[in-house]
Amino acid sequence: MKRVFLSLAALFTVLTAEAQAQPESAVSDKDSFIEVSATVEREVEPNEIEVSITLEQTGVNEKVPVDHQQRLLTTALDGASIPATERLRIEDVSNSLREAFLRKDEVRTTKRLVLTLHTTQELAEAFAIFNRLGISSANVTKATRNDFDTLKAELRVEAIRKAKQNADSLAEAIGQKAGGAFWIMDSGYMAGEGGSVTRFGVMLKSSNAMDSIATESAEESLQFNKLQLRYSINAKFYLF
Repeated sequence: MKRVFLSLAALFTVLTAEAQAQPESAVSDKDSFIEVSATVEREVEPNEIEVSITLEQTGVNEKVPVDHQQRLLTTALDGASIPATERLRIEDVSNSLREAFLRKDEVRTTKRLVLTLHTTQELAEAFAIFNRLGISSANVTKATRNDFDTLKAELRVEAIRKAKQNADSLAEAIGQKAGGAFWIMDSGYMAGEGGSVTRFGVMLKSSNAMDSIATESAEESLQFNKLQLRYSINAKFYLF
């Protein structure tokens, strides 16, 4: 029994000596760390824009029939390299019979269309066409992105790289170095995701006020608000 106690005591002495022989940094590596956060931001233009258009015919012979207006619009959009067959769809058609002045019945026909655009340049060209054709009711109802997953993947990589840069900078200021990350908090949320821009476009003015509008001036008259994207990450890095 005495030999067993002696052997255990000797083993304890060896282990203690080995622990004391280890460099101080090997112990502190597990205990010293730096926690940082990083946020990246990016402005992007919408690539999925929807414009609500109302074609209107009032009176028997006073206005161009809405079907003819639609054909003129289709031709103009195709001429501007905006394929109307793919981008223009009918939303609503309505007819109403009214009692007008001088005891005349007036038939009011309206047709609501939705035009899908992919760039702000296309939007400017479309509004120039609306004015040229005398379409006085058109406004942007949706302006968003259809590739948020790709943007999120790009921003999260930028965020963790920025977090490491922040850790390196802070560690260097106190004469140390930031090592590998052992904890990363990624919420998976990107601010601005899926949101539409309500102030992206303005209601189209009456055509008689903008008869000679060109694409350039149409682009200036529209309020282009880019989507503001933001992604944040928290991380902890070892300190050496």
